[in-house]
Amino acid sequence: GQYVQHSLMENESTECLADAIEAFKLSNSSWEQIRVIVIDRDMGELSLLETHFPHVKVILRHFHLKKYIRSEMKKSKYGGPSSFDMDQVEDAVDMLRTAPTIEDYTKYLKYLYFLLEPHI
Repeated sequence: GQYVQHSLMENESTECLADAIEAFKLSNSSWEQIRVIVIDRDMGELSLLETHFPHVKVILRHFHLKKYIRSEMKKSKYGGPSSFDMDQVEDAVDMLRTAPTIEDYTKYLKYLYFLLEPHI
């Protein structure tokens, strides 16, 4: 992957984000070749990007994914923080994220389900 654009916007409204996306498309004629977009924010951008780039997989940056997982695991509906070994869950997510093959990905996903099974 590579960094391709930086946009200064008045705010993070849907209109401003849509304008930035259109400016990106106008200045990058090969934008249709993009297959993955990594976002560095919360999930609010997700639907807008999926609308403007329907053929692209949008993923959350690793740091924010780990932060989201930790905040979810702390919720009482999942038993709170003491009911999980957060390091084990994060390690499983790291293994999923870096799995070199679909077989490894499937194996790591099963491991994650094993860790979470008592709570879901």
